[in-house]
Amino acid sequence: MDRRFIESHQFPADRVSEASSKEKQGSGRPPYWEMVFWWTRKPLASARAVIAGALLPDSISREEFMYATRLSGVEGVPHRNNPFIPARYSDIFRQARLLDPFSGFGSIPLEAIRFGVGEVVAVELLPVAYVFLKAVLEIPKWTSDRGLGEKLVEDVGEWGKWVLGQLRMDGDIQELYDGDTAVYIGGWEIKCPHCGRYTPLIGNWWLARTSRVSSEESESEEEEGMRKGLFQSEKDPSSSMKKTRWLLTRRPS
Repeated sequence: MDRRFIESHQFPADRVSEASSKEKQGSGRPPYWEMVFWWTRKPLASARAVIAGALLPDSISREEFMYATRLSGVEGVPHRNNPFIPARYSDIFRQARLLDPFSGFGSIPLEAIRFGVGEVVAVELLPVAYVFLKAVLEIPKWTSDRGLGEKLVEDVGEWGKWVLGQLRMDGDIQELYDGDTAVYIGGWEIKCPHCGRYTPLIGNWWLARTSRVSSEESESEEEEGMRKGLFQSEKDPSSSMKKTRWLLTRRPS
């Protein structure tokens, strides 16, 4: 069997790690990631690189591989641009089959679809993740193939506003959708055996910790700033008066 590029010493593991780390931070994350927090969510950059590296032969150059996966030649994080497959390798992807038996929120199958892999199967038992897989993998492709992509975007926006409107009218949970709330923190709370009061189970009270060291300075300087406690709080620039709300759940005894 021919060697694949992922087995080659030319595979850009350093660049993949760098792009994956950047993707997991702030504005680098795909927008739909913000809807549900998922502990083991895989960066799209690493999923893309692994798929391409496992299919492409080791004869491809490092530079051509990096351009094909958008690890170079574009600004920002790779997932904001579709991959580019050289014509001489297109049949490799069309004839390939990919199975992800524990697909979670679908980073691997999503990138396989974007590569044009012939058959992609995603399996997931968790209901929330399954719904997201339908929304991320199946519905957009179905509408795009039929020229209904823009209509889908309009419909999602319209129904999203309708759902929020209904939630704001629900007497039990409407306080969670106040306009002056910037951050929600969820956590268990336990009862003190001495005073009988409840207190949240939380390791620290930070909403975010951002080093004051500029992004242009080295990592060692940033780490030094963190050790010295040079942090600044994260604020919503649109409103410095927004509140933080606790979403507390009594821990079963």
